[in-house]
Amino acid sequence: MNRYLNNQYCKFFILLGFLISITYSIFITNKYDQNYLTQDKNKIEHYLIKGDVEDYFNIAFNFNNDLKKKSFFYSGDEYTATYLHPKIISFFFIILDKEIRIKSDSARIDNNGYIFNINNNKFIFLLFQTLLYYSSIFFFYKKTQNKINTKILNIVILFLSIEPTLIQWNSSFMTESVFLSLLLFLISLLINTNVSKIKNLFIGILIGIMYAQRTVAIFLIAPIFLYYLFYFKNIKIVLKNSFFIIIGQAVILIFIGYHNYTRSEIFYITPWQSKIAGYYYAADNIKAKGNNVNSAIISEERLKKEKEWVKGNNIQMNLEKDRLKLYDYQQKYFLKILKNYPLESFKYFAYKSAQTLILDPIYTYSIINMDLTVPKYWKTDDSKKMLIIKIIYSLVIYMVCFYGFLHSFKNLNHSLIILFGSFAVYFLIMLGWVGVTRYSVPILMCLSIFFANGIVSLKVIKP
Repeated sequence: MNRYLNNQYCKFFILLGFLISITYSIFITNKYDQNYLTQDKNKIEHYLIKGDVEDYFNIAFNFNNDLKKKSFFYSGDEYTATYLHPKIISFFFIILDKEIRIKSDSARIDNNGYIFNINNNKFIFLLFQTLLYYSSIFFFYKKTQNKINTKILNIVILFLSIEPTLIQWNSSFMTESVFLSLLLFLISLLINTNVSKIKNLFIGILIGIMYAQRTVAIFLIAPIFLYYLFYFKNIKIVLKNSFFIIIGQAVILIFIGYHNYTRSEIFYITPWQSKIAGYYYAADNIKAKGNNVNSAIISEERLKKEKEWVKGNNIQMNLEKDRLKLYDYQQKYFLKILKNYPLESFKYFAYKSAQTLILDPIYTYSIINMDLTVPKYWKTDDSKKMLIIKIIYSLVIYMVCFYGFLHSFKNLNHSLIILFGSFAVYFLIMLGWVGVTRYSVPILMCLSIFFANGIVSLKVIKP
């Protein structure tokens, strides 16, 4: 009877979270599916489609236009940030038989005469994300109901279903919702792992798909290898399973590389954003600290060297193959900075990781209502007040997680501690240095089991 009631609780939590997400998505699309004139009076933007999302929609728009003239592999733009997400957007607009952008005489020249269509059922895309996300939670529940203490599992399911920092992405067009769903599917499969070649091959394919959605998944084999080592305690089995995972992941990477090759005659799998992020966002600050000078001086010196390199190597920026050479140069420059300034690099990464770990339950809503053309919006009084609230909220969540981790060896299978803990550390290492709060989301998902155990260990709910 108790088992039945606990099962009903989990299903109710999932349904509750689904209804909350759907209701919020309806509200968002009804109120904000419209264009507006930015404060600088030079550009028309869409409330829901700006920043990174605007890039995804523009790539999807160009991809759809190319598909009308070419085959799949010869279609699309340069691989910039995410391979899969613009394709998903593209697919939905093709199915709905709607245009992503439309010609408009009133559009500013900055938009090349186009504005985003405002009557094209964007809610359908958000519904898809929401269904995928709560399906992944249900899948997780089914795969772990015999692996995790029932009370702890109930809290995990409740946390994943309604915690606002996580579920806000279901009502956003960013990459997070789909990625979180895929991550939870992956964790569920790993919890019920075995030595099956087919299963490990599928896990590898899933990791490859996750990489196509967000490149941070590229080295997920590292925490999985650690987990397998602890789980199987047999190096031969670990190496065998890891081999098939790598083969599965390679299938997707080769697919991406082949698409880039047929489109541009260059085989590559890493988008330029992943190569140049450190060069633009961290290199100057690290080197400036190391030499005790103003970062503006370092920036000027860096740009001068870059111009000399471009000129000396006859780089034509209108050619994709030459741009890729420049991205490689920028990546090597950043890696050299890390090598030459290890202490400063560590301090910078630690500081930025602390920024990343600040949870922001209203991130997507803030972006919707923010004019991104306003400089240093984060320094306004309202932003500073909200930052204090976010820090307090984050500290409460993380303190419960830490308490739960300290007591996890009493209530949790040790292999689960390794799995969830190593994944959380992995995402912190891979994403923390950027200093963007939205990158804390996969970390928070991985910490959910420790949060639940913390609640139980604090006797809020008796185990």
